[in-house]
Amino acid sequence: MFSKSAMEIRDPVHGFIKVMDYIEPLLNLPLLQRLRRIRQTAMANLLYPGANNTRFEHSLGCMHVAGTLARSLELNDRDIELIEKAALLHDVGHGPFSHVSEQLLVLYAPHGSNDRAEEIHEEITRLAIDGDPKLTELIPDDKSGVLELLKKPGVRSMRHDIISGPFDADKLDYLLRDSHYAGVQYGTFDLERIVNTVTPIRDGAESYMGIKEDGFWAVEQMLLAKHHMNLQVYRHRVRLITDAMLVRAVEIAFRDDQGDIKKLYTFSADSGFIDNYMKWDDYSLIRALLDSSSQKTRQYAERLVERRLLKVVYSRYIKEFRDELKRNRIARLVRPDLGNVEQRIAEALSRKLDKVIDPEFIILDIRSFSNPTFRPPGVKLVEGDIIVEMQDGTRKNAINYPNTIYGTVKEPEQEMVNVYMPVDGMSREQRKSFISAVENDISQILEGV
Repeated sequence: MFSKSAMEIRDPVHGFIKVMDYIEPLLNLPLLQRLRRIRQTAMANLLYPGANNTRFEHSLGCMHVAGTLARSLELNDRDIELIEKAALLHDVGHGPFSHVSEQLLVLYAPHGSNDRAEEIHEEITRLAIDGDPKLTELIPDDKSGVLELLKKPGVRSMRHDIISGPFDADKLDYLLRDSHYAGVQYGTFDLERIVNTVTPIRDGAESYMGIKEDGFWAVEQMLLAKHHMNLQVYRHRVRLITDAMLVRAVEIAFRDDQGDIKKLYTFSADSGFIDNYMKWDDYSLIRALLDSSSQKTRQYAERLVERRLLKVVYSRYIKEFRDELKRNRIARLVRPDLGNVEQRIAEALSRKLDKVIDPEFIILDIRSFSNPTFRPPGVKLVEGDIIVEMQDGTRKNAINYPNTIYGTVKEPEQEMVNVYMPVDGMSREQRKSFISAVENDISQILEGV
């Protein structure tokens, strides 16, 4: 199945990755090389120093896993080629610091939608692929097929499942890769077993990348790995704080009409927006923030570069507030009301510290998490759509499969409110005392929204 002349790339996660001759010319495209300058896990390296892996190496790994799955499913050579190309290109629409840019694109989306993060990112990916003349020159006959695989299908298809499905190549690579580079074991699972037990399942016009019964435990292991990585890496408090600080720095620059930042995050489907967007990466965004005309934006950027992070001074699950109507109001807080609450918190904390706290350095961060199917920045995945082929030939939805996490872990969505602020000069003990002293004040402010 592999060409004898296939190039090999040594990958720290998968070993040697074979790069087919139809893939090799794509690797040096600026479209892909830009991903070397975008970290997979944003600023998680401030917590896990080894977490410097990039979207580029993930794209290679995703291509490798997608091709391996497609071959295991015995798809034809034409389908395998398109799937590998789509997997390689699936992340080209990511902006600086990956999911941080998704949050900002949604924040400044023309229609003000709060749930279009995935849609905007996917649309940018498709527009970038469709409008890249060098890519068109290399794959003139395949571009439409690649774009079709990167769209949400009208009818369920195993080809799409490999690219974007309940246990797709993207998840199978990033969990192992992020775990490896962070130096943790939370994201490990038996990839080889999954690859060897995937099976095509057809039902009328629909088809699924299913799993044989004796391989489902490896898929369950992957789902638990995803849950544990969310807890320990993706939603670790340091990661949440750095994301929030980046967002706030951009918000201030955007408000103060810094043209280049505004142009970057004001989404438009025209070629001018895409051409500009593809020039940006982690390094250029940090440079723009450090050079901002806004002093507060510069201060946030300097804090990130120097790792002088804000700290959590308040953290509470929204369900712990007794009044249900108040819980709902807190969960729905958006600007400008969010800013008004930050102002009131700053005033209360200023009284406690007997000094003025700038409300723009108070960040009220409201997050939703679910177990085990959360993906930042809040896109739910339906892992129940995994179809298990039983040994007797019948099919079961994973959610109805006996003795699995589906039967024992049914934790509802969790919403949490955190408050971050600078605590420079405070010792750990002083900070603990301060947090205890302000907890009731912040709770009363939130209950009053």
